Amino acid sequence: MRILVTIDAAGPGGHPRDVWVESDPATPFAVLAENLDTADGREFLQAWWDKDRLLEATGSVGSQVFDGSVLSHRPADDPVAGPAVAAGELLAVAGPHAGAAWSLPPADT
Repeated sequence: MRILVTIDAAGPGGHPRDVWVESDPATPFAVLAENLDTADGREFLQAWWDKDRLLEATGSVGSQVFDGSVLSHRPADDPVAGPAVAAGELLAVAGPHAGAAWSLPPADT
């Protein structure tokens, strides 16, 4: 198989780079990880992530790495999640607490 992946280099001065991966789909991911870790003459030997999914060293390349995957040594930040936002507000319109407001917690996802 031949797929195009992006290696998201962490740390200062690290820039994402696109890499063609040619491999038998049954190749253990650990083999690809070792090649990626030592490609720049440095040894990381850390876990690899595809965005927020941890890649298993014993799993096959073909079942875990796909065309367009973004591989890195840390899980991706979720720009959509951000800080929790209140689901709404409960307002008292009558009685002794009239005018008071309470934030409702965000819904569990």
